[in-house]
Amino acid sequence: MKTISRYTIGVLLITFALVLGVQSAMAVDVVTVAPDVKVLLENDRVRVLESTLKPGEVEGMHTHPEYIAYFLAPTTLEITTPDGKSVVKKPPAGKVLYGTGAEHQIKNVGDTLQRVLVIEIKN
Repeated sequence: MKTISRYTIGVLLITFALVLGVQSAMAVDVVTVAPDVKVLLENDRVRVLESTLKPGEVEGMHTHPEYIAYFLAPTTLEITTPDGKSVVKKPPAGKVLYGTGAEHQIKNVGDTLQRVLVIEIKN
């Protein structure tokens, strides 16, 4: 049996680290990390999502392309960024927000069901 050289082990470790780095830099789709996100419409230009979160539920860390969020009900949500910083927002029903796709996590910290339509704009 041949022994593996230190050079080969080094190359394998560097390759492994690069693959992990690329995977962590890739955008995570909210549909894969949220308990109750429904795709209402999708075509080559937009995707329309309906997101509902019960009190205490979390949409895991994810990203969107450019998007518009329309709040169907008043809510209290905590937005957390990858660096661990959080902010609590209380958008009323009818509030419209525009976002550019920053990575974030959403938690419903209120006592009512959070209902939001998200329109993702595809390039």
